[in-house]
Amino acid sequence: HVDLYEQDGHPVTRASRVNEGKIHRGFLYAHDRSLRTARLMVRGGLAFSACLSRWIDLAARPLHLSTPFVYVVHRNTMVDIDAVEHHFSACCSADRELRAASGLRYLGRDEASSFRKLDPEQLRSILNPAELVGAFETTEYAIDPRPVAERLRAAVLAEPRITFHGGCRVDRVERVNGRGFVVSFTHDAPGRSGPYDQVVNALWD
Repeated sequence: HVDLYEQDGHPVTRASRVNEGKIHRGFLYAHDRSLRTARLMVRGGLAFSACLSRWIDLAARPLHLSTPFVYVVHRNTMVDIDAVEHHFSACCSADRELRAASGLRYLGRDEASSFRKLDPEQLRSILNPAELVGAFETTEYAIDPRPVAERLRAAVLAEPRITFHGGCRVDRVERVNGRGFVVSFTHDAPGRSGPYDQVVNALWD
């Protein structure tokens, strides 16, 4: 059983509802030569639909996807175009490896991770080529997070194992005599609740 504390009146608001919606495949952060960031993002992208399906029915109402993402390489980039292309190839290899090991599919699709370099004419149709040295179209997509947030909100509120505490601002979490954690919060008046075995803090600050 979970107690969910939220300073707004409803769950799944703010950045959970209004964001880019991009489901990454590791292409970002090409300057990380270790590929640790890329592999983490590939794993997250592959797991996204499976995690989401625990809460909402994606078969009945599939996610709406964007057009494929295009990455452009500026003339003054920190990572030259050959290094970007090498990074993208490494991301696709990591995707193949992790797909095979996990059996998961990116956004429920059989489409493998891939990219292609745009020709000069395609590049001119997007941005000013005078400022760019090239661009790549990838099989990376975004979803519209707003309808997903609405469906997740309904699922959270309907889940009997979750008690939602809206309008609560958590002020402090402290361990109590090794018996768990107590949460101090403000909701009309100061309050305390617990002990809890585990506390997950999802605050930006």
